[in-house]
Amino acid sequence: MDISSDSTLIATGSADRNVKIWGLDFGDCHRSIFAHDDSVTGLQFVPRTHQFFTCGKDGRVKQWDADSFDKIITLQAHHGEARALAVSPNGRYVVSCGSDRVLRLFEQSAEPLVLEDEAEEEREALDNEALVTGEETTVPGQTGLNLPSKKTVGSEKAAEQLLECLEICREFRAKLKEHSALVKAASKKEKVPPPPQPPALMAAYQAATPDDFLLEILQRIRSSDLEEALLLLPFTSVCELLSQLPALIARGFQTELVCRTMIFLFKVHHKPIVNNQALLPVVRELQKLAVSEVNHLRDMVGYNLHGLQFLQRELEAREGIQLFMDATLEKRKKDRQKRKKERVAKRAIMML
Repeated sequence: MDISSDSTLIATGSADRNVKIWGLDFGDCHRSIFAHDDSVTGLQFVPRTHQFFTCGKDGRVKQWDADSFDKIITLQAHHGEARALAVSPNGRYVVSCGSDRVLRLFEQSAEPLVLEDEAEEEREALDNEALVTGEETTVPGQTGLNLPSKKTVGSEKAAEQLLECLEICREFRAKLKEHSALVKAASKKEKVPPPPQPPALMAAYQAATPDDFLLEILQRIRSSDLEEALLLLPFTSVCELLSQLPALIARGFQTELVCRTMIFLFKVHHKPIVNNQALLPVVRELQKLAVSEVNHLRDMVGYNLHGLQFLQRELEAREGIQLFMDATLEKRKKDRQKRKKERVAKRAIMML
């Protein structure tokens, strides 16, 4: 809580996320304002004015007018909770601290502030955060599908990037095929046209081929958004994506990511994929390549693991020391505690 400089108003904030403005003449409540999305943690008036600042556990710092009850500005102050704030005696500076262990210092600028523009910007930000495809994850034929991941704006943007990537790859492959046909049809005396240039987006990602472009887009999708992004793809795009995966697996680069994408698409769209005869050669090729590459990775990891274990034993024998002794002792201690708990549980069951 805080009292204005002229001792006519008092403002209070609490864990109910509201700020109440009271008059000190009669003790009446002038207005109750829904101030933050979480508990209000700090409040202070600007000296010699009826304006005040608040901060909350939502990480924002807001300025209010206690006469007109309008919100003046919202400052995205902290990543996490905003714990407290203080206003300078001249009212030009506001400093806040938060759970991110950062002090933020805000200075009043000479730029005029239009409240309508600020409100419009907040509405646009809320519209951008809203999910275009809705909150629920729906797949045709699987109404009860529940995933551990949550649909976000990032997953929708990732799905848009994948669709755009597939379209660009399709068009560029058509141009390459057309150029190849012209080269084959041209005689030795005829001038061969130059190969088509990659699209601007492919050039921006420094991708020379459609396969490089698709792999780059898949790599840039956050791991937590990948499954939700794949669910948003229509089945025609799923078929197109599956037909391009064999070339990515055959390259042996980012095999885990490509196999994860392939397996998830097979799980979600199993019935339509099985019923689609055109995808049968693609599925067989994917199975053959995936098994080969995964076995190769497993052999490589096993070879490296046993090589490291051999080097560890050789070093321990030569130096007379034990590597990772602390970790080994900790593991043995946990194993002993686990066995002890199991014996106690068995003894209790036998007594019952």
